[in-house]
Amino acid sequence: MKLYVTSPPHEACEIDMTGRSVIIGRASGCDLILKQPGVSRRHARLFFTKGQWMVEDLGSTHGTYLLGKPIYNAVVISPGDVLTLAPDKTAYSLVIHDEHTGPAPSMFELPELSSDTVFHDAATLLKTSLLEPGEGASQDVVRDYARRLNYLMQANEALSKVRGIDQLFECFLEHLSAIFRPDMTVLYMEENGRFVPAAHKPDLQPPPISQTLECEISQSKNAVLARDVTLDGRFRDTDSVYGRGIRTLVASPLFEGDTIYGIVVVFTSERKTSYTEQDMSLLVVLSAGAALRYRNIVLTEQAADQLREANRMLEEKVAERTRDLQQRNEELKRKNEEISATQNQLVMQEKMASLGTLTAGVAHEINNPNNFIAGGCSNLERELNGFEKILFSLAEDGDQEITDMFRTRFSVLHDHCGTIMQGCRRIKGIVDDLQLVTRLGETGIKDVALAETIRAGANLLQSKYPRVNFAWDLEDRMMLTCNPAELSQVFMALLDNGCRAIETRLDNACSHSMADKPSDGSFHISGKTDDLQVTLGFRDSGCGMEPEVLGKIFDPFFTTRPPGMGTGLGLYTSYNVVHKMGGELKATSTPGEGSTFFLTLPLKPE
Repeated sequence: MKLYVTSPPHEACEIDMTGRSVIIGRASGCDLILKQPGVSRRHARLFFTKGQWMVEDLGSTHGTYLLGKPIYNAVVISPGDVLTLAPDKTAYSLVIHDEHTGPAPSMFELPELSSDTVFHDAATLLKTSLLEPGEGASQDVVRDYARRLNYLMQANEALSKVRGIDQLFECFLEHLSAIFRPDMTVLYMEENGRFVPAAHKPDLQPPPISQTLECEISQSKNAVLARDVTLDGRFRDTDSVYGRGIRTLVASPLFEGDTIYGIVVVFTSERKTSYTEQDMSLLVVLSAGAALRYRNIVLTEQAADQLREANRMLEEKVAERTRDLQQRNEELKRKNEEISATQNQLVMQEKMASLGTLTAGVAHEINNPNNFIAGGCSNLERELNGFEKILFSLAEDGDQEITDMFRTRFSVLHDHCGTIMQGCRRIKGIVDDLQLVTRLGETGIKDVALAETIRAGANLLQSKYPRVNFAWDLEDRMMLTCNPAELSQVFMALLDNGCRAIETRLDNACSHSMADKPSDGSFHISGKTDDLQVTLGFRDSGCGMEPEVLGKIFDPFFTTRPPGMGTGLGLYTSYNVVHKMGGELKATSTPGEGSTFFLTLPLKPE
């Protein structure tokens, strides 16, 4: 065994300790004479007893420290441990070393590491501690350095991918188990001022935190290496490391700056090889990297919690403001409905007049080109017939096959002419119905043929609702003195609503698996007159209405159609028009079977 004086460097020396005790001090009779002012005359003594080296302070003025901790009684000192004399003055650092393992390494201090450079700095640190002292290194040392550096890189990559605290602990302990191959690895995390087991491998009951480790690491913020806890004077018999077969342990804080988040401890039994200073160095670096990742995850979770709380408070404020706005909007909506209802009555006459004028212009513009087409088609048919006679008279004695081909081609041309004429008649019929429904801007009181007006409206809707079959039970000569444009508007609203209800029922039937699906629906319009009034009925086979819906159909802006498909003013306007004429409009309905609207009007309203 040899004792190395490693600092101050200008006084570096060594002394052979084999088979003897060593007195250290300034007096001339000491075995190791150190001249610094902080060293007492008889400062400390190292001696060998019961197979181990011990060190004790001899009442020095400035104290003796082992691994940074002051000693008073004799304690065990192991190869590689650092002994410091008079740390408050110009201190000496001494290392006891077993000559079989080469020169003594320098003491390992906790590095100041940042999240960006932790593993780069750790690699440099390991390289320095493994290759110094000396200018070179053996192949074993180089391979050991490469192996440890590889561990660091793998751990860095693995820890950088975890996103939760539990995943971090699991990943961290897995790498420690693979690197150090201990009997147990325990991670103690700070909780209410104490360190409690948070994760461990293997799945056995972990011991409580060693009071010695907790105290020393918390005070010194440094790692601890104990080669044999049974001979280490730092551990008392009541410490939790006893009674579990633990011989060697190495512990490191999970630190970031001056903050210690936890302590990780690697245990081995008597059958295991003791850990070294290099193992402690590697554990500290790995712990620093895990601590940085832990801090980042905690900060991320805290930020997420703060964001969730801010969102919750914002949602509460938004909900409160929304309730206020809804109340104000409902009040504003009621006022707008009242204003809109009043404006609707005032504007209706003007709209009907404008619509009639527009319809008259459109009908005129459509009739003119339609007459050109019809006239041109008639002329084409006449010329085609003349050309056909001339051609066949010339080919009378010609080839029969050519003659038959000409007849086929002329037949196709006649069919085309017929199709064109049929389209022209259809256009004329639509224009006539449109003129009849809108009454060409008529806003005065006139005699109106009811059956003709209702059929004209149905004809206009037939192309829009082809699956609706209209049935009629109307007296042909039902006449009513009224405003033609307003009455046409009432009829179109009732017809369109009934057709839409039928289409809805047919669409719902097609969307369900039904054995007997209806292919069309029926719309029955009936009417009769007496001496005083005319009564009309509009009965559809549509989807029907629930009672709560039936009670609102004449309210302004109430509609069951999707947004953008209706304004909710059709029946409301019809109801007002009928009441203005002195009549009555009411409805009955059965859900799933259809609805019936009854319209009663006086023959000669006031």
